[in-house]
Amino acid sequence: MAIVETLGFDCKDNTYDLLSLLCILETLHRKIRSNLFEPSLPNTRNKLYEVLKTIKEKGG
Repeated sequence: MAIVETLGFDCKDNTYDLLSLLCILETLHRKIRSNLFEPSLPNTRNKLYEVLKTIKEKGG
């Protein structure tokens, strides 16, 4: 996370570089969600409920 913040700070006065960084982050977010997060979700309704309950309790 610190690396991304540093990159953002380094680009702070350059709209195009910031937009490029945001596009890269969005692409990375989609890949992590699709390839890692979604497959890690439980198959059953009860287990999925437990995961969602835990996420909600932690404020996510």
